[in-house]
Amino acid sequence: MDSTADVSLRPSFCLEDLRQVGNAAEIAFDRLVFTAAQIFRVPIAFISLIDNDRLRLKSRLGVGCTELARFGTFCTATMEGNGPLVVDDAQMDERFRSSPYVTGRPKLRFYAGVALVAPDGTALGTLSVADTRPQTATDQQLWALCHLARAVIDALLIRLASKPSQA
Repeated sequence: MDSTADVSLRPSFCLEDLRQVGNAAEIAFDRLVFTAAQIFRVPIAFISLIDNDRLRLKSRLGVGCTELARFGTFCTATMEGNGPLVVDDAQMDERFRSSPYVTGRPKLRFYAGVALVAPDGTALGTLSVADTRPQTATDQQLWALCHLARAVIDALLIRLASKPSQA
């Protein structure tokens, strides 16, 4: 049986295994984040992974921290929705205008993100891009972001499948 299929059939693989696989920065993830930033022409892009009440940034560009609070963030709203979340101007969006990421550093205005969803349907985190200036995302940019998010999931599944099993 295919080892990737084994991983996808275990509903609890997601959070526990990702804590180990998702720790170190890896060039494959950095490339996906850089590509997302280039597609949107933004200075900020990152891959976040859920870890209890925090979001750990697996890969990041233009962000100094390695963790974010999980609740009340753009990323949480992205994972709770269906499809990409786009916020053209966070200062004008009632859901986010009082967010510390909007009112304080980095003073985000634009955000676009796609949930990273495991084969069992569990939301693991997000692939996100952001800017300190408002802007509008095109359909082509969102299509590309969705495909990059799938590549992130594929890369995580490959790492999980190649991880030695613990008996």
